Amino acid sequence: MRGPLRPRGPLREVDLRLRRIPRKSLLRLAEVCLWVVAIGTLGFCSIAYGSAALHQAREKKILASLRASASVHSGPAAAHRISTQLPPHEMLLGLIQFPRLDTSAIVEEGVSTGTLWKAVGHLPGTALPGQPGNAVLAAHRDTYFSGLGDLKVGDLVSYESPTATYSYRIESTRIVEPDDRSVLSTSNEPTLTLITCYPFHYIGSAPQRYVVTARQVPMAASE
Repeated sequence: MRGPLRPRGPLREVDLRLRRIPRKSLLRLAEVCLWVVAIGTLGFCSIAYGSAALHQAREKKILASLRASASVHSGPAAAHRISTQLPPHEMLLGLIQFPRLDTSAIVEEGVSTGTLWKAVGHLPGTALPGQPGNAVLAAHRDTYFSGLGDLKVGDLVSYESPTATYSYRIESTRIVEPDDRSVLSTSNEPTLTLITCYPFHYIGSAPQRYVVTARQVPMAASE
């Protein structure tokens, strides 16, 4: 019987060099490489999450300033003037709050990757919160909507725009497929639909969507 094939020429020289390297050295080299990858990944995530946190803090200050101006100068003309004060490169719409979870996040227009990394995104073409119709908001399951699964039917959701505050009460939660268009259905009543990926702790691209539906309630009823 013929023995195992052995590399020849340059490949054989490489094979011989590898055999001369002590096993402990190879393991040490592999350990160093893994540490470099881990530190690089940790650094990237730290910078990305830090940048998103700074963006949220800055936008919350801008929103607070706009709301303060609105409280002093009320009326349609003032609302229009306030809206024109928004930086042209930003799409700040408001702030969504989950009182029972004690969490909040800035809402911006659009659901692009860049927008969803730094804020909750409003789906273009759907109603704005506070308006008649279905206002659809989306965010990542590991950032601004990480606590969505902890919300219960009956919980309140608050939304602050530059000129007003709206309150919603959760009516239902459900799990749907990514291509389920029913979540975008129009409504005659002011409705808030919150969408994120599901399962929450799934590794990789989650296969389903978690949907929370809430209806606007009068301020007196939400107190």
